[in-house]
This record gives sequence, structure tokens and C-alpha cells, in this order.
Amino acid sequence: MTCNPAISLLPILLCSALTLNGCAAPNADFPELKRRAIEDLPVDDQPVKRASGLAIMAMPDDLREQVAALLLEAKQADESFQSDLAKTRRAVGIGRSAGRNSENWSVAQTEISALSRYHNRSINALSALDTLSMAETEKQYTRDAIYDLRPIAEAQAEIERLVAAQRGILTDLSTQLR
Repeated sequence: MTCNPAISLLPILLCSALTLNGCAAPNADFPELKRRAIEDLPVDDQPVKRASGLAIMAMPDDLREQVAALLLEAKQADESFQSDLAKTRRAVGIGRSAGRNSENWSVAQTEISALSRYHNRSINALSALDTLSMAETEKQYTRDAIYDLRPIAEAQAEIERLVAAQRGILTDLSTQLR
């Protein structure tokens, strides 16, 4: 059986004709291409300036305590992570040599999951600190004084280092069991 090329192109031509016909509708509402008045207004590319005379002050004690509590939570989670790490590494070594889906492999997976709980606590502390940082940054524009938020940024950086190290360890352990 042979196929006539004209007949096989017929559906494509029909669809194209219908599509193009819709583009050429005479009563369509097309956007205008001429310049709008707003495009001719002068551009002020100077940064927005704050009112002068605002004092940079140390963070209030309650805010400093919140930051310290979140940093402590992340450090405690990391201490627990580090204290259980040797046991998990032993379990992964045994599970890797025992083979996939064996009892020892399942035990190793369970140990990795236990470490992940501590990692999640660190991530939760970092998330709470990020939320606090955003809220305080937004409040800076409505206060009569500006708070020095560097302690928040320093705590964020420290927790980010802990989280990244934990993530690397967890990835390495999980990879060993594949």
C-alpha cells in the first residue's frame, strides 16, 4: 500500500489554515506599538535615601536572646549529630558489605534516618532565624532607629556551615549504601 503525499499533508495544511485565519481576524483587539506617555517621563535612578539622623543601635535584648536560642538549638542538634555519627558510620560499613535489603543494610538506613532528625533540627533553627531576619529587616523601614542586625547574619552563617557539613555527611553515608 502506498501513501499519497498530498493526502498525508492535508491535516497539517488544514490546521495551519485554521490557525492563521484566527490571527487575521479583522475585528481583533491588537495592542498598539506607539510610545505611551509614561515611557517619555524622566527616569530617576538615584537610590531611595533614608531620613538622616537615624541612629544605629544594638539589637534589643529580647531579639538578641531569640538569636542566641536558635543558635544554641542548632549547636545542640549538631552535637547530637556528631555524637551519633561514629555509630552510624559503623552501621553503614556493615550494611554496605552485607548487601542491599539485608537486615544490616536496613539497620544502616535506620541509623542514617536518626542522624537526619538532628539535621532537620538544625534546618528548622536556620529557617526560624531566616524568618526572624526578614521580619527585622522589614521593620527597619518603620522604626525611628536602625538596629545592627549583624549578629543575626553571623548566626545564620554559622548555622549554614553546620547544616552544609551535616548534609555532606548524610549524602556520603547514603551514597555508600547504594
